[in-house]
Amino acid sequence: MSRKRNLLFLLSFLLPLGILLSLCALLSIAPFGSRTLVCADANNQFISYYAFYQDLFLRGRDWLYSFEKVLGGSTAGLFAYYLASPLNLLLLAFPGEKLAVGATLLILLKPCLCGLSFALYLNSRDRLRPASLLFSTAYALCGFNLAYAWCSLWLDAVILLPLVAWGIDRLLRDEKPLLYLFSLGLAILSCFYTGYMLCLFSALYALCSLLALWPSPCTLRSFPWRGALRFALASLCAGALSAVFLLPAVLALRLGSNKPPMQNIQEYTYPVTQYFLTRLLPGRDDAFYAAASLPMLAALCLALLVPAAAGLWALFSPRCGRRSRTLIGLVCLGVLLLWYATVERTVRCSYIVLPENRLSAKLSFGMVSYWEMFDGSPNVYIGQLCLLLAVSYFSNRAIPVRERRSKLLLTVLLLLPLMLHLPDLIWHGFEKNHCFNYRESFFLCFLLLSLAEESFSAPEGLRARDFLLPALLLGLNIAYVYRCRPVFLEDRVYLPVLLWLLLSAAALLFWLRRPRAVSALCAVQLIALCATAGYCLNQQAEHAGSTEDYASAYRLRESFSALAARNTDFYRARKAEPVLNHCDPLLIGYPSVMSYSSAENAAAVQFTRELGLTILEGHFTDIDLGSSRTADTLTGVRYVLADAFLDYRPVGGGFVENPYALPLAFAAPASALEAPASGENPCETMNRYVAALAPDAGEVFLPAEAAEAETPDSRTQLFSVQVETALPLYCPIRSPQLEELRLERENGDVTVWQEPGFATLLLLGSFEPGETLTLALRYESDAPTLGGTLLYYERGDALAALRESVLLSPCELRVISDSRLSGQVELRGEDTALVFLFPLEDGWRVLVDGEPVTPVQALGLYLAVPLSPGAHQVELRFVPPGLLPGASLSAAALAAALLWAWALRRRRTVLTLAGASCGISAS
Repeated sequence: MSRKRNLLFLLSFLLPLGILLSLCALLSIAPFGSRTLVCADANNQFISYYAFYQDLFLRGRDWLYSFEKVLGGSTAGLFAYYLASPLNLLLLAFPGEKLAVGATLLILLKPCLCGLSFALYLNSRDRLRPASLLFSTAYALCGFNLAYAWCSLWLDAVILLPLVAWGIDRLLRDEKPLLYLFSLGLAILSCFYTGYMLCLFSALYALCSLLALWPSPCTLRSFPWRGALRFALASLCAGALSAVFLLPAVLALRLGSNKPPMQNIQEYTYPVTQYFLTRLLPGRDDAFYAAASLPMLAALCLALLVPAAAGLWALFSPRCGRRSRTLIGLVCLGVLLLWYATVERTVRCSYIVLPENRLSAKLSFGMVSYWEMFDGSPNVYIGQLCLLLAVSYFSNRAIPVRERRSKLLLTVLLLLPLMLHLPDLIWHGFEKNHCFNYRESFFLCFLLLSLAEESFSAPEGLRARDFLLPALLLGLNIAYVYRCRPVFLEDRVYLPVLLWLLLSAAALLFWLRRPRAVSALCAVQLIALCATAGYCLNQQAEHAGSTEDYASAYRLRESFSALAARNTDFYRARKAEPVLNHCDPLLIGYPSVMSYSSAENAAAVQFTRELGLTILEGHFTDIDLGSSRTADTLTGVRYVLADAFLDYRPVGGGFVENPYALPLAFAAPASALEAPASGENPCETMNRYVAALAPDAGEVFLPAEAAEAETPDSRTQLFSVQVETALPLYCPIRSPQLEELRLERENGDVTVWQEPGFATLLLLGSFEPGETLTLALRYESDAPTLGGTLLYYERGDALAALRESVLLSPCELRVISDSRLSGQVELRGEDTALVFLFPLEDGWRVLVDGEPVTPVQALGLYLAVPLSPGAHQVELRFVPPGLLPGASLSAAALAAALLWAWALRRRRTVLTLAGASCGISAS
């Protein structure tokens, strides 16, 4: 029996793996071709993070801090959010140039592990048999896994979900906490974002399991409170077990958000609460309504507890008759409809535009196009055959009524966030998704498949009508979806899906008459899963880079390694244009200013925006568009990978050198410690920054005169510019709605910048004095009224004066590692501070002449150390905040978990010995 079970475990992994590899061979996807599955964020971000991950293990990179993030930052958030999965260790087996192949194989591997974990879950319920491969394969190839295969960091939670559910069952029934504790702790460690969702699911799953175990009569005293207490303690212990990653990550990610969770709640519920407040308390001002919105929301939530409690009592109390249960059910349905009419409808129609939700379509259609997954509906496809089996669970007479009711409650609780916006907001940590909606939909996939398997295991309680009625409803749903024509479905898919529904229903009816004919069910389900998997993989491969794209980008490491060999001190570099994505510094391995992740320091990103660099959605900095000599100088960018850039000097290897670049550490006057006033105009802002560092350098950016001319339409602005000097000419971008900037010269040359609105400063070039330029700005809508100066010249002599000023006080800095720096400085004249060109963050410990000193901010961002005149020895070390307390808490939680397990085992041993001795005495 054990050998057969092990074979089934192996097949639950190999069967989906064989399907996926066969599809890859058919579609020429790696490892069978040059196409990959590295698309969307995997292409924009993850592949570069994987290269950084390899550097950590194979090249001795610093684990605590990295200068490859935006101006430098803690790696705690980046690692905990993107890289903490133990399965990422498989990437170390692939050389850097083959990293895309390794990432694709990792993407293929995780769904197969989902199938294995589901088989383990079924085995825990003593229901693992050959037919179980039907359900484990469906879990491996469910709609969520197919749509988000490229986002492998989310799939760890899908793998661990069956183990968490198994652990909760063991905890509540057998009082064994370790499986639940370690599986949930590992989920939080692997990716705390989906780990948070698993915590919510665990609470709902445990609640429904406890209700199923609630003995009659259902009173508060008879409720299994001890099981609830064990679950609460184990959950707290699992959270504490992951504190070594979780606590530093939370503290690091706090720097990347400008809004607290309560503000998000208030923002997305304000129209709802205002709707009620203006009717209950009319005539008040907006400030009153804003202040009373959260208390009003709390009151609404408390009001919902009354029908919810009544619904629970109706479901599980034997004292509640059929009529009362029907009446209470209608009341709960009415409250839900009232909530939708007043709350959801107000939010959707009056405040925010939500994506088209076609949950009903996703139950029958598993095809997910590439663009639809960005702003689409919940991906809950499990195959129509398994869906019919899942629905039959609730009418299966062989399953106890109390269990069916508890699973019905859990199904409703998992369906609500897929239909209502505010519950969905809670599942996503009170953050509105910019794309990739309904990331919690895999919980419903798991639940439906577990219900389908349980109903399949009890065919004696099923009748033909248990399949016919759901099949009829699904057929009507397909007709309704066809009538609505959602944009993500092609017309050619409706008829095959409808035919396959009929085939699934026929196969189930045939199986009811001949229970041994399981092969018919398997064939129907597997063919449907293979078809949808092939469609989804092909869609993603069409929008993914090829293996050669990644290999050629990775080979740029040779150029940057040669550059590093010629420099003994610290420097930053950038490229004239992206090579692969907006995280090229992490991919290629060089300190820069450009980075893109959800773990960036928001203050550093805002600082780069004030310097005129490209910003997207608050956590994206792209120095390749909007760069200037002044921005390079103020961020310490010494080298640019480009053929030429203004007056930068060629130094070989395809690089040019910025002669004005500031060093990583330099002396500055007290005025640098006062945060200069910032604004929307980057030229004026950088003038103030330069004046704070070197008051005698003068203004770097000088205004240029531009005369406005008549325009052909309301969306276009025309300007005429008489060039006064050969200095570089810049245009600050005043509106993100700018879709085209067109520059025409007297000699007929025309330069067009498409969609430059993401940048805040645009370099137009250097021109001959006396030349006349025509500048045309075209907007998406009516052109705004521009106030202030339109164009600026940039003075190189002011930048040279800035560099000479900061080098008057000698400073020698040695970068031992990214998180440890040591140096000597001798302050002269009016210099009173030592400024470092990286952000001031909690975690930096500064020693001056062996004594600890509290660092301060310079220019509103950079770390600075106030010093007295004379020579000083300075040392800096960075330890992510929360790392040491988190490690201590994790160690304590591990010890407590092991002690708890030992105590329970000892207790069972004592009870067994006591029972044995009682048996001997009785005899």
